[in-house]
Amino acid sequence: MAKLVEEAKKEGKLLLYTTMSVVEGETLMKRFNEKYPFIETGVYRTDPDGMITRITTESQAKRYLFDLVHLGTGLKDEILKRKGFTVKYLSPQRQFYAEVFKDPEGYSTDMYVNFNVL
Repeated sequence: MAKLVEEAKKEGKLLLYTTMSVVEGETLMKRFNEKYPFIETGVYRTDPDGMITRITTESQAKRYLFDLVHLGTGLKDEILKRKGFTVKYLSPQRQFYAEVFKDPEGYSTDMYVNFNVL
């Protein structure tokens, strides 16, 4: 963890792309800043399709602005993975999540599950 914190201090910024509500995103970043006040944070919020479009457009322009993506749907995570827009990252916090929340290859860890019933 200490190495991660040192590297984060060097970068100094974290940009979250998310589909969660504005209140949830701001609350998450507020809590993050309480623990890591030396890192400037930002939040970009859109719907899942808008997220895919934005990340694809950034990729085409060779401008990768986001650090962290929260999509709220496993299907869109898989699209980003297949397009090569994500990298493997095994967070030390990953150990606290059940296996069902983890991509077996290490590309993502889901925060929660939303059920849609028709």
